Amino acid sequence: MLDQQVGARVREARRAMNMSQTDIGEELCISFTLVENYERGTAEIPAATLYQLSRLLRRDVAWFFPPADCNRQGFAHKIAQATKRKPIEVVSLECAEMLLNLGCVETAVVMRDLISTIVEREIRQN
Repeated sequence: MLDQQVGARVREARRAMNMSQTDIGEELCISFTLVENYERGTAEIPAATLYQLSRLLRRDVAWFFPPADCNRQGFAHKIAQATKRKPIEVVSLECAEMLLNLGCVETAVVMRDLISTIVEREIRQN
C-alpha cells in the first residue's frame, strides 16, 4: 500500500514537471518500465532512487509519503520495515535530511550528533 501511495506521488510530480517515464529513466539510468513499476507500486523504490527522484522532480523526500506515516513515534521503524533493514541501517545523510524536514529530530543538538555519527561512519567505510 505504501509503495502504491509513494508511486502515485512520483507520477504526480513527474507529470507536473512535464516529464515522461522515459525522461525519468534516462536521468536515473533505469528503464522506463522500472519507472512505470515504481509509479504503479509494483516495485519498491530504493531509498537512494527516491532521493534522486526528489532532486530531479524538485520535491522534498517527505513529500512522497502520506502525512499519517510521518509521525514522530516509530518513524525509523516504519522506514526499516519498508526497506527490510534494521532501524540503525536506515540512517544515512539522506535519511537524516528527511527526518529533519519532517520535524522528527526535535533539536539542533540531536541533529548535529546524528550527522556527526553518520559522517564518521561513512569516513571509516571509505
